[in-house]
Amino acid sequence: MLLHIGIIVLFFLLGTFINDSKLKNGNKIYLFITFFVLYIMSAFRSINIGNDTRDYFLMYEKFGRTDNILSMPSDVEVGYRVLNKFLYSLNPSPVLLTSITSLFVLGSIFFFIYKNSEIPWLSVMLFINLRTFYFTLSGIRQSIALAIILISYKYLKQGNFWKFVSLVILASTFHISSLFFLIIYPMSRMRVKQKIIALYFGVSVVFFFILERILQLILNFIPKYQSYLSSSYFESVKLASILDFLVSFSILLFGFFVLKYVKSKRKVNNELGILSVNSNLLLHIMLLSTAFNFIAINGSIIKRVGLYFSVFAIIYIPNLIKKIKDKNIKILIIYLILVLSLAYNLVILIYRPEWQRVYPYELFWDAF
Repeated sequence: MLLHIGIIVLFFLLGTFINDSKLKNGNKIYLFITFFVLYIMSAFRSINIGNDTRDYFLMYEKFGRTDNILSMPSDVEVGYRVLNKFLYSLNPSPVLLTSITSLFVLGSIFFFIYKNSEIPWLSVMLFINLRTFYFTLSGIRQSIALAIILISYKYLKQGNFWKFVSLVILASTFHISSLFFLIIYPMSRMRVKQKIIALYFGVSVVFFFILERILQLILNFIPKYQSYLSSSYFESVKLASILDFLVSFSILLFGFFVLKYVKSKRKVNNELGILSVNSNLLLHIMLLSTAFNFIAINGSIIKRVGLYFSVFAIIYIPNLIKKIKDKNIKILIIYLILVLSLAYNLVILIYRPEWQRVYPYELFWDAF
């Protein structure tokens, strides 16, 4: 526990120092140092860190030793199987798997922060405290898909349909759930208005009640995931799903609060009217995050889908705060966000360590 708290405190102090000192290339320096620390934790973690790490280590050997990797019967997507086969041919140690995947996943996330966040150090803090980093220590396949989705964001902003779709399809070869991110493209072409918000609300309520029927219909076409309906993925009203929804909903409300405040200072009639194209896109993403996390309360398999949208909170929150011109209010909100997100993180680490199994932390040689 001291390690996790120590890293958070270190990153916070480093971030405030670089921010206050106005150091040249300060954001690059901060992101490089924090990336390096988290990369070491991720690349050289033991088999006991992360709920699924042990299974992924076993898969690594299984796929590595299989000749017909493309035609073999498996529930695992083909892109991930091919990656395992290639890496195993270089070195049979699963440390190579965690080293390479951690480099790609964390590298993509940090590059995404560098390119899109107005307050990079706060984005890194949220990446940890909203527990996305801990997920990457466990769900390797979906973390790769998530990283590719973040890369596709560039083309989503540009309206480059084919490059965006191509990357999402590539992501689906590592985790099929990433195909749900395609929803954002048509939605992002619309301005967020009260009618659109009402549409999100209405559709999410309907899907909440008919979720099991919809999933059964989908799984008739994808029978290899049929077992999820009888597994722990489909237990109703799980505490984790409720918390995910409350966090997403709170972030959404925070966004509306900031927009209303900015509107009052700019003296415009409608807070949604001050949204830039990028802000409008991010608001759509956060609305979808809230919608999917609400639906997931009735079936936690949908939590996997919500992750592709909720990860954008790490840039959505800092970019909203940057809109506030009053320095004192801005600092107050930053500290409030940090305290609340840290409390959320620590409570789960202490009282629900089994959700991700990242505490107590071990390096791979400690497991022997």
